[in-house]
Amino acid sequence: MKRPILFALTIAGVILSHNILTIIFGPTIILYLLWRRDWTWILFMLLGAGIAAWFWLPAITESRYMVGLNTVNYKDHFASVAELLIPSWGTAFSGPGYIADKMSFQIGLGPMLWLTSAGSLIILKRIKAKQKEEVLGLFALIVLVLYMTLPLSNVIWELIPFMTYIQHPWRLLAYLIPITAYIAALVSGSIRNKWFVIMIAVVSVAMAFSYTRGAVYEPRNDTYYLTNPNFTDSASSMGNSLSTIWTTWKEKRPTSIVTDIFNMPIPVVVQKERYLDRVYQVNIETPLVIRLHILYFPGWTVFVDGKKETIDYATNGTLDISMLAGSHTIHVMMLDTPIRHIADWISVGSLVIVAGLGILLYTNRKTYEHSN
Repeated sequence: MKRPILFALTIAGVILSHNILTIIFGPTIILYLLWRRDWTWILFMLLGAGIAAWFWLPAITESRYMVGLNTVNYKDHFASVAELLIPSWGTAFSGPGYIADKMSFQIGLGPMLWLTSAGSLIILKRIKAKQKEEVLGLFALIVLVLYMTLPLSNVIWELIPFMTYIQHPWRLLAYLIPITAYIAALVSGSIRNKWFVIMIAVVSVAMAFSYTRGAVYEPRNDTYYLTNPNFTDSASSMGNSLSTIWTTWKEKRPTSIVTDIFNMPIPVVVQKERYLDRVYQVNIETPLVIRLHILYFPGWTVFVDGKKETIDYATNGTLDISMLAGSHTIHVMMLDTPIRHIADWISVGSLVIVAGLGILLYTNRKTYEHSN
């Protein structure tokens, strides 16, 4: 039971660390467990997803309020057969028209890992029936992955729109890392001459050693990033198109965080300014509509002098509130929406179940050791 618990925590870690790898590997893991009919591991995979629900559930359900989440055209990032086979190495971006020093897609024409993988076909008779099915399935998966990285597979990418979130077809090559390692381990374990296995390992390391050279980049200080709009005005430097459904793209930064509806600055004293919790002090002479230059998103809440105010976000996509003349304290904070509350409880419940199973396992093991 230790391993399923670790498996659940690993699933949660993968979801929290890399969304796209979750999209890539998640369906395959589910299909594999269903094929094995291992309901225990399926349960713990669900518990792992449950632990991370506080992150992925609101992200999926509330993504409909965002535009520009995917600025990458996957058609620009297919590999060619030559790029997959011919050894190359570069540190630039992938894309059409890149020739010299572009990102490398190579799996190699004759690396030792592929020789050992092909060698597994020779030892299929030596391994168990279940392992034989796994190896054949993995080879089929390799063929599918290579096909999906080529332009020929465009028809499949168009039929399954959800796949566009992978963005770059060459990301599917990540499958080859665990697959070749697993098959190479099976091959090595079936070879009786261990010196031959050692020789293969040494040669493999020697052939790959040249790729350990680090990339050299032009030195850049903080000023470069703080003065570059691609980094300061966007969550991504790949198009500056990330926004919400209630607003158009803002061409310029506001001169002040608090203005009127004509974007004229209003004197403001900043008492607290965190990303999701801000307090401002303003003093206005006449009633007017205050504009807080924060793009509206479900959860943003404004309190004026301790009283919750109605937000008008349909006009400009920002937080607009009507205020009377006088001195006021404006408290802006991001509160949880119902779906975020539900996701939090799912995560807490899943974590409690996994922790409880771990404690139960530890207690049973101690009882068994004591009785013996």
